Amino acid sequence: MPDVPSHGIRIRYDDQGQGEPALLFLPGWCASRRVFAELAALFPPDGLPDMQAVIALAQRYNLEFDMSQLPVIIREHNVQLG
Repeated sequence: MPDVPSHGIRIRYDDQGQGEPALLFLPGWCASRRVFAELAALFPPDGLPDMQAVIALAQRYNLEFDMSQLPVIIREHNVQLG
């Protein structure tokens, strides 16, 4: 499972295929990116005629990140709201 850094936090995602266009699965607030595993498996490895890649993103505020980063997220969120 790959991940990318964002504001000091590693955001996890699953990807399948290569190229563009890509279909992006975004889980709801408390859901995990894993809810899309069965759906993403329906896409053939070579892609669909109109879709070359599938990405399932773990939302930043989901529990799939290091919990030691939580105070940083809360402070950032408060600044955005303030």
